Amino acid sequence: MKSLLSGARRLIPARFTRLALATALAASLVGAPPVAAPATAVTTAGWYDGLVAQSTITNCFSIIGGYPYLEAGASTYVGYWGDPATGWPAVGGVWYLHVVVYGMGNACAGQYAIPDLVLPAHTSLAISNTSPIYCFATTDGVNWPQDTTNCPTSLTASSYHAGAHTILPLPGHGTAWPIPQGAGWEFQVPVTTSQVISNASFAAYTWILDGNSSPWLTATQNAYVYDPSQPLVSYATPTVTWTGVSTSRSPEGLRSRPPAVRNRVVDPREERLVVGLPTPQGEDVDPS
Repeated sequence: MKSLLSGARRLIPARFTRLALATALAASLVGAPPVAAPATAVTTAGWYDGLVAQSTITNCFSIIGGYPYLEAGASTYVGYWGDPATGWPAVGGVWYLHVVVYGMGNACAGQYAIPDLVLPAHTSLAISNTSPIYCFATTDGVNWPQDTTNCPTSLTASSYHAGAHTILPLPGHGTAWPIPQGAGWEFQVPVTTSQVISNASFAAYTWILDGNSSPWLTATQNAYVYDPSQPLVSYATPTVTWTGVSTSRSPEGLRSRPPAVRNRVVDPREERLVVGLPTPQGEDVDPS
């Protein structure tokens, strides 16, 4: 297991200083894909992630002690790196999706994960020497070094879900990803999209092999890809004023962009997840 949870220092866009990274990604997840991100509107750039899917297992020590109880087994979610304020990702560009899976509980048989990635509509893999797959691993829920030993250089067609791509370790490095309690993986996968998409769903179906029910967890998110030839339009504030019993106006700085920022951002490295407490309820982020 240690060989599958080792690696070098993880990568982030060079333009981020430590202070900028802490500010811009305070509510985001594992890290930015190691590709160039827009140089403006840092506050809107980050991972846009969907809800957490979670399994349930029987705690191993509770079985041994004769007082079995259930606990969270594994958690997983998907997302994409974007910057709605600058129209990223854009048609024809290489952008990144990611899958994060994390071991929360203590299963007697251990836990292993096999993710199947389903891409959004009109989107295909864009893996190359300049835009490879990136893998990051943690054994403590805090540090996520890059793993270059086991990270695949390509994805295989899924045997379980039509049109999906299975994320497996390199040949000779096992057939599943170990996720013992407190450990996890992030997989960043480069893709490209041929036309504008709005609210297009993508997913990861992750098989959790846990010696209990070994369920398939389904994590989903919706992506937006912009037309780079079309400028973003800003409207004056206020643009609408109601008269009568109640008054309101359009949000300040409203742009012609989708509500991609209305997502739930959950970080599995938070202590409450590491110790197996209930998953916190994420807050919607106002796109204004």
